[in-house]
Amino acid sequence: MGRTEEYLDQKGYQAEIDALDQYLHRTSTEHALVRVLGNLTMIAVIFAAVGDSHMMVILGWAALVLSLEAVAYYRTQSYFRTGAIPMAEDGTINGRKSPAKVVKLVIYLQVLIPTILMTWANSSIAFFLMGLPDPAPLIGFLVACVVLLNLAGQHTYRYSMPFISVWGPATALFASAWAMSTPGNRFLLLTLSALFIVQAISMALAGVRSYKNVLKSRRKAETEATARQDADNANKAKSQFLANMSHELRTPLNAIIGYSEMMLEDAETDGRKSDISDHNRIIMAGKRLLLNINDILDFSKIEAGRMDVEIDQFDLRSMIEDAVDTVRPALGDKPVTVSIDLPDNLPVAWSDRHKLEQCLLNLLSNAAKFTHEGQIEVSGRSQHVSGLTGFVIDVRDTGIGLSKEQLSRLFQPFTQADNSFTRKYGGTGLGLVITKSLMELLGGEVAVESAEGEGSTFSLKFPISASSIPSIETEVTDPARPCVLVIDDDADVHELLSRDLKSFGYEIQHAVSAEQGRELLTARRPAIIILDLNLPGSSGLEFLTDLRSDDETEALPVLVYSVDYNRSEIMTAGATAHFTKPARREDLIAAVLRHAVSNHTGQTFESTEKTEEPGEVRQTG
Repeated sequence: MGRTEEYLDQKGYQAEIDALDQYLHRTSTEHALVRVLGNLTMIAVIFAAVGDSHMMVILGWAALVLSLEAVAYYRTQSYFRTGAIPMAEDGTINGRKSPAKVVKLVIYLQVLIPTILMTWANSSIAFFLMGLPDPAPLIGFLVACVVLLNLAGQHTYRYSMPFISVWGPATALFASAWAMSTPGNRFLLLTLSALFIVQAISMALAGVRSYKNVLKSRRKAETEATARQDADNANKAKSQFLANMSHELRTPLNAIIGYSEMMLEDAETDGRKSDISDHNRIIMAGKRLLLNINDILDFSKIEAGRMDVEIDQFDLRSMIEDAVDTVRPALGDKPVTVSIDLPDNLPVAWSDRHKLEQCLLNLLSNAAKFTHEGQIEVSGRSQHVSGLTGFVIDVRDTGIGLSKEQLSRLFQPFTQADNSFTRKYGGTGLGLVITKSLMELLGGEVAVESAEGEGSTFSLKFPISASSIPSIETEVTDPARPCVLVIDDDADVHELLSRDLKSFGYEIQHAVSAEQGRELLTARRPAIIILDLNLPGSSGLEFLTDLRSDDETEALPVLVYSVDYNRSEIMTAGATAHFTKPARREDLIAAVLRHAVSNHTGQTFESTEKTEEPGEVRQTG
C-alpha cells in the first residue's frame, strides 16, 4: 500500500514562512554588507598580487560576484515588500494543494539556489589564480578559506545546506593547496585543508541547531502570548457572563425569598404548622442558593483584582455574635452546641466588618456542615499580626477533621478536601479560597489545624486599631404620611416593598425607569428613594449622579437596592446606603426608617446622624 501524503496546515505553513523570513532578514542586511566589503577587499588584494596583466578576467569575476549580491539583495527586498504566497483556507497555495514535502522543498530552493551560486562564484577565482605565478596561488587559497568561513557562519537554514554548497570552495581550497605546495609538504597542506573544511561544516551545523532553537523559542513565546491573550479574553467573557447571570439569578431569587417570608408570616399568624415547615425549607433553599451565587461572584471579583476594602470602626463582639446567630439555624436538629468565649474587654476594630464577617461565616458554615455531634466554639484573643496590634478569632469544632493530604488541597478553588465531600455535603468549594483571599486583602491570614476524626480549628488573624465607638442617640417622631419613591423594573420588588412600608405609614410611588422617576420627583419630593441600578434607558447610577449634582436634591436620601456588588463605587456616587439583592426585609425596612427625611423639617425620622445598618451589603460565603 502506498503511503498517505502529508499536507501542511495553516500553522505548519506559517512556521515554514516564518523560518524563511528570519533567515533572509539575518543574511540580507548586515551580513550582505560585510560580504560586499569583503569582495571589494579581495578584488583589491588580487589586483595588487597579479598586476594589470589579467585585469579583464578579474574585473569580469568582480562584476559577476557583485551582480549576484545585488540581485540577491533586491530579490529579498522584493519578497519582504510583497510577502510570501498565502495559503487559502482550503489548504491550497496558488490554487494548488501540494504535499508538505513539495512545499518545504520549494521554500528551501528559494534559499539554496542563490546561496550555491554566490558561494561557488566567490570561490571560482581561486581556480584561475592557482595557475598563475606566486603569490597568486596563496591568494586563491585565502579566498577559498574566506568563502568557507562565510559558509560556516551563514549556511544555517537546513542541515543539508553546508554539505551541498561546500563543493565549490572545498575544491578550490584543495586545488590551491596542491598548486602552492611542494612534494615535501603537500600531504600536510592537504590535510590541513581537509580539517579546515570539516571545521567549517561543523560550525555551520552548530549554527543550524542554534537557528532552529531560536525559532522554536520564538514560536513557543508567540504561542504562550496567544494562549495568555485567549485566556484573558476568556476571563473577560467569564466575568461578563457572571455579571449577567448575577442579575438574572438574583432578581427571581429576591421574589422567591421575599414572598416565602411573607407566606411564612401568614402561616404563623393562621397557625398552619404544616405550612410553616414548608416555607422554612423554601427560604433556607433560597438563601443557600444565594450563598453559592455570592461565592462565585466574589471569587470572580477577587480573581480580577476588583475587590475593594472599606475600613471603618465596629464592635468585634457584635460582629461575632451576629455571625453565630446567622449560622445557628443551619445546625437544624443536630446534637451540636455553639458557644462563644470572648474576653470581657474586646478592642474596637478598624477594619472591613463586612468582609471579616463573611470570612467568619464561611468558617462557621463549614463547621456546622461537617460537625454531626459535639460542639462548635468561637473564641478570640489579642495578638500582634504582621507587627501590628491584631486580633485572632478561632473556630473550633469536633467534626470529621482533615488528613494531611486533604489539608494540602484545602485552599484550591472549586476543590473540596475530598471528592466524596462534594457528593455528600455539596457546596462550590470556594468558601475557604475566598476567606483566604479576603484575609490577605485585609492584611491578615487564615490558619488551620486539624486531624482526621478529631475536629478542626480555623483561625482568622487580622490587624486592628483600638478606638472608641461614638454613641448614637435616636429620636423618633411621627411622620405625616411620608412618601417613598421606588425606582425598579422588577414588579415583585414594588409589591414586596409596598406591603412592608405601607404598614409603617408610608405612601409608595412607583417608577420602572430613571426617566419616570424624574417625572415623579418633580411632582412630589419623597422622604427617601429606593433605587435599582439596572434600569431600562438611563442607568440608576446616572440617575444618582444627577441627583447629587442638583442643589435641590443633593441631600435627598437614596437607598440603592440592586444586584450590583461594587459598594465602593456606589457609595462614592452618593448613595446613602447600599443593599445587595436579595437582602433581609427587616434590614431594608430599618434602613428606610432610619434614613427617610421629613418633607417639612428635612431631618431624619429616627436619627440626625448617619449610621450603617447591620444588614447593608451583608454577604456571606
